[in-house]
Amino acid sequence: MPLRAAYLALFYITMKNILGVISEFSKKLSKFEESENSVRVSNVSDETKLKNEILLSEEERKTFILSEYKNYSEPVTKEIEDDEECLLKAYDFFKQIEEIKEKSAEANIKIMDSRLFCPLCTNPDYTQTKNFIFLQIWFVHHNKDKSFVPVISSVSEKKYCIDFIKIEDWKLNSSEKEILQIIEKNY
Repeated sequence: MPLRAAYLALFYITMKNILGVISEFSKKLSKFEESENSVRVSNVSDETKLKNEILLSEEERKTFILSEYKNYSEPVTKEIEDDEECLLKAYDFFKQIEEIKEKSAEANIKIMDSRLFCPLCTNPDYTQTKNFIFLQIWFVHHNKDKSFVPVISSVSEKKYCIDFIKIEDWKLNSSEKEILQIIEKNY
């Protein structure tokens, strides 16, 4: 029993101390709030800071996208000019193959495999990254025939071919849609 009384006395003293500290803090806080010299500091909220960072990031992203596309719309390197020329040649071959397919269908002959392989299909900038979207958009904007868009398709592991699909069948992921929207707004 004496041990229990000691615990209760200790608990009572501790609670009294805690309540005293809270009471003193409340008194100081109310004096501060009532004071004429009290100044409320309004910090920019974390949410506002985050919104500003996002806006800045979006603006930087937009600038980057437009800069990348400008490399295709106004090429300054021979490499990009060669890629554009290669794509146009591949499209010419594609159109010829389509004509042959039509003629062969009339003769009841079918062409089963007409995949096109070109240097674009071995370029990691187009097969391993998302940079092909810029060449696709360039093609759509600069080609007279607006009914097809180029796509790079995987044939096997690390082997790709180029094909052309109807523009209405062109499926873009969300980042590609964003890139297309930014370019179309600004060009």
